[in-house]
Amino acid sequence: MATITTTGIGRQTVTPNLARLSVTNTLEHPHQAKAFSLVASATSELAEVLKESSIPSQSIATTGVRVEAVTRWINDREERMGYRGVATTSITVEDISIVAALCESIAVRVPESTISGPNWTISSDHPVHSQARRAAALDAQARAEDFASGLQLEILGVLEASDAPLSSPSQQQPHMDMMFSRASGGVQGGLAMESGELEVLAQLTVRFETRPATN
Repeated sequence: MATITTTGIGRQTVTPNLARLSVTNTLEHPHQAKAFSLVASATSELAEVLKESSIPSQSIATTGVRVEAVTRWINDREERMGYRGVATTSITVEDISIVAALCESIAVRVPESTISGPNWTISSDHPVHSQARRAAALDAQARAEDFASGLQLEILGVLEASDAPLSSPSQQQPHMDMMFSRASGGVQGGLAMESGELEVLAQLTVRFETRPATN
């Protein structure tokens, strides 16, 4: 029995519907308890900003607070200079139209924050994934028909098929160094963010049963 095996590729482009941010609060103080208190307060203020921006709790993950000693070598001796408190919060934003405003709010309300992102991505339930898979199946079928025509074969049906997920890399905005002005109470220059489009890929390998074509 003659068979033909082809691999179809489906490609679809779409505007991302999710953005991921990482916010790290870092504060130092000579006393350990105060360093803990300062970073905990900054993290609480961040939580309030996210609440006011209607970010649901299930879209927020905080690593907790870490307090570590800050040391420096002086005259060949390691001297303790104080303590550093660090807390990182990961945020998934489902309404990408508010990302720029959210980053500005964080910069103003929590100036100790370092904001990384946004990392634009697509939710797993987005219909574009189904569209890409269907396109891959049609591409595999079209390739098989081309080969069959050249080999004077007739396709009878599908013997087996397997998909191999292809990663569609998300797009990440360069790290933002935002200038915070305490005097003006705002972010100098503002933020302009465009998500662009992402390409979603699907791959399907299909083995077709064939027979000699009849005239």
